[in-house]
Amino acid sequence: MAETPKRQGHGCFFYGTITFLLVLVGVMLGVYFGARKAALAAIARYTTNASVAIPRLNLPPAEEERIARDLAQTAQRVRAGQGPSEIALGEQELNVLLGQSKGIQPYRQQLYLQPEGDKLKAEMSVPLDQFDLWKSFRSKIRAGDLTNRYLNGTAFMRLGITNGMLHLNVTNLVVNGETLPKEFIDRIKDQNFAEPANNNPDLQSGLQRVKGISIQNSKVVLQFNQ
Repeated sequence: MAETPKRQGHGCFFYGTITFLLVLVGVMLGVYFGARKAALAAIARYTTNASVAIPRLNLPPAEEERIARDLAQTAQRVRAGQGPSEIALGEQELNVLLGQSKGIQPYRQQLYLQPEGDKLKAEMSVPLDQFDLWKSFRSKIRAGDLTNRYLNGTAFMRLGITNGMLHLNVTNLVVNGETLPKEFIDRIKDQNFAEPANNNPDLQSGLQRVKGISIQNSKVVLQFNQ
């Protein structure tokens, strides 16, 4: 019987999406909306006191383990220079990757990745109380009960790679059914949310072998140097 693969460290998409959420909360409530009155208006407008349904990866555990095992084996071959020249990751593979670390378990039911057009879409319904950044903000603003607030929406992100450095940039955000103001998007569009992955030495060896990354036909396509 094949051995179940050991769980790997946080992947690029994990770092990108979670870092993105933290920066989103911090920038939206701490910088762009600054003043207390404006911050309270932003909370009322862009967060809610209930979660919303997002897509789920409804795979039997055995099938999810098979996909994870296949991905791990492919990654090992690529690192050894013996893998395929190109692989395409669909919706299932991306979300299996997203859940491959114990550290992401609290977020697994809160995020769902979908390649769409030439962008990566992240559906999210995130309880803000799990972030220390939100708790700190909540205690400072001192305005009624701000517990049990959710950030519900869709982020559209652009993927790219240059000289082994992954780029993950937000191009648009729809939160609580409303597109965020252009002024806010302009503040974060140049932020590379994959920076933690680029600074991870365990991931750098793999990223150095990636020649190109694009989104085609609802798949993330990675091309490798041979």
